[in-house]
Amino acid sequence: MLLMRLSFNGITSTFIRSEWPSVDIPLDNEVFVKPKGYNAPEQVHITQGDYDGKAMIIIWVTPDEPGSNQVKYGTSEKKYDFTAKGETVKNYTFYNYTSGYIHQYHLENLEYDTKYYYEIGEGDSARSFWFQTPPKIDPNASYKFGSIGDLGQTYNSLSTLEHYVESGAQTVLHVGDISYADRYKYHDMVKYTPQWEWLQDEFKKVDRKQTPWLINKVDVVFAGHVHAYERSYRISNIHYNITSGVHKDHKNPFLMSGCKVVDGYGTMLATSVGIHTEWGLIMASISEDNGEETSLQVRLNGVATFIGIVGLVVAVSVLVILLVRFFTGHTEDDEGRIEFIAGKTSVGDAVDGAIKIFTVAVPDNLSMVPNNSPLRNRRSSSENHHNNGTSS
Repeated sequence: MLLMRLSFNGITSTFIRSEWPSVDIPLDNEVFVKPKGYNAPEQVHITQGDYDGKAMIIIWVTPDEPGSNQVKYGTSEKKYDFTAKGETVKNYTFYNYTSGYIHQYHLENLEYDTKYYYEIGEGDSARSFWFQTPPKIDPNASYKFGSIGDLGQTYNSLSTLEHYVESGAQTVLHVGDISYADRYKYHDMVKYTPQWEWLQDEFKKVDRKQTPWLINKVDVVFAGHVHAYERSYRISNIHYNITSGVHKDHKNPFLMSGCKVVDGYGTMLATSVGIHTEWGLIMASISEDNGEETSLQVRLNGVATFIGIVGLVVAVSVLVILLVRFFTGHTEDDEGRIEFIAGKTSVGDAVDGAIKIFTVAVPDNLSMVPNNSPLRNRRSSSENHHNNGTSS
């Protein structure tokens, strides 16, 4: 429940990686320099050693010989009041690789929210570190942690760790991947295979009183590199499993472009690309203009036609009213003189006045007609036809 509370109240970082794609850190980089001294402890890492947060597991490797098998620790720097004797030191061999000597120590009965200093190794090769235990479990306890997944061994990995240190977090929740066994043989992860049997044996080694949760119902899941599950190499002789739910085999081997293969392996031959694929043909047919109107276009044209008719009726009505006012002597010019007097106004002046009224009334009211109105389109077509005929 504490984890859920912190997740809800967390703040998303604005951190953005500055380098992409990532570049592997060369092995001669300073971050890989071995500690000074004969048989000096290296690869030191710690993890919480119990469910409540009052224990810590410390693991490291000595490269040349087993060496000291104890940890000195206390709450003051360089002053160690306690000594813990570790478990049996061991190493292992895998193919042509032989590991260093692996030490593991379980510190118990620690105090909550306390900084502990510890020393490992012996003589001039001894190394000192510190850790802080988490606060006592409480719904209102504040605890800042960083979640890291698929860390790798690149310059982006280094920037991730530096960013974590700068954040002031108190612990790391590492969700994997942790190691990378590239170029080595893999086993199928199905029932009764070597890898499955190894996992069952590992589960039996865990003290369930110390670690009650292995695979169980949980409140929240942090996932790292989800392979689902291919590991970049062959793992089993299975068919394609497509995300759309389509099952592919030798009888139906074709994949449309855009499909995603999430499981399995095989050989693919690209028979077409771009517009020549099924997807390309579908997109091309959608984008083609075949002259047919959609239902939305039909409705919009109906609305435009209605607006055009209203505009035309208003234009004609205004024209008629203005002409009636003009020829009945109810209009005056800028100097206040009546523009038309029956029997006195010449025919030319009367025609000029009528034309002026027409040019003012009709264009102003036709501006109400939308550009896509059939009325305006017919008018434009007629004008274009007339202009073309004149120019020819």
